[in-house]
Amino acid sequence: MLRREKQKQRIIWDKLMIKGKLALVTCALTLVFTSSLFAASDTADGRTLKLAIGPEPTEGFDPMLGWSHGSYLLLHAPLLKQNADMSWGNLLTEKVDTSPDGKTWILTLKPDLKFSDGSPLTAEDVVFTYNKAAKSGGKIDMGNFSHARALDARRIEMTLSHPQSTFVNVLGSLGIVPASRYDEKTFAREPIGAGPYRLVSFQPGQQLIVEANPWYAGKKNDFNRLVFVFLDEDNAYAAARSGQLGLVRIAPSMAVAPQQDNLKLWVRDSVENRGIVFPMVPAGKKDANGYPVGNDVTADVAIRRAINYAINRKQLAEQVMEGHAIPAYSAVQGLPWQNPSV
Repeated sequence: MLRREKQKQRIIWDKLMIKGKLALVTCALTLVFTSSLFAASDTADGRTLKLAIGPEPTEGFDPMLGWSHGSYLLLHAPLLKQNADMSWGNLLTEKVDTSPDGKTWILTLKPDLKFSDGSPLTAEDVVFTYNKAAKSGGKIDMGNFSHARALDARRIEMTLSHPQSTFVNVLGSLGIVPASRYDEKTFAREPIGAGPYRLVSFQPGQQLIVEANPWYAGKKNDFNRLVFVFLDEDNAYAAARSGQLGLVRIAPSMAVAPQQDNLKLWVRDSVENRGIVFPMVPAGKKDANGYPVGNDVTADVAIRRAINYAINRKQLAEQVMEGHAIPAYSAVQGLPWQNPSV
């Protein structure tokens, strides 16, 4: 087996890859928790969903550090939202204008915005969030962002170093935080946001409970409360089979097993990739922690190319991924932004 050394390897996504699908099992019955590991529903209308769909958020819930980026915008709201057709729409904003040179963006907030604690969300909060995030070194790329300033209570001017049409990705990723209550030492565990849900409790290693934010500026969700339970796929699947969880994410190998009458299998396309990683430097060196790195066989580009040509992606997709994958030759295979001509 080849040792995985992050510092000395490169993921050759364009060489060996299959693209996966997300398999979900849902329980078709109304569920009541009895195990002490999970939180019992405290709502009479049954609008509480217990689920196990991913790993625990070990970094906390501070958007400055990147927790809210992408699909994890539960507790925080960005200025823009991305629609199902990949277009951008307003969430906290009412209007977005850009200067002719593309370096100045003027954003107008919707009136009467509020954070999840009921306090007002104004231009000053947006300015604070963006200027602070630019200095925080989080996961969201703010390298081209220069500064932001408030024009009035609802209008913000953002200045970029260079024109950047893809700045909308930042506007749709960075959650806004309250300027007067942000403390970088405690905010990751005690967040106040403007997202669809607000934090109720977080028990590391066990569960995260959130409830609907009554002041959310976007479309209201179907569930009043979500309980995220942190389990591996085997235990999550067992919990669903016994009626303890309403929604779980499972491995493709579990998706082919006979399902119980109270379970329903959902298979959805996902932005997931499975690649093979090879050491690309010769053996004989050690990393900063003293672990050996390198491999004399895979350091030879001819060997890597031979594996690339010989490997059967279709067979991997059908057998290893149980048919819940497609062969891929790039990291964007089958995605909306794939350019077939490239």
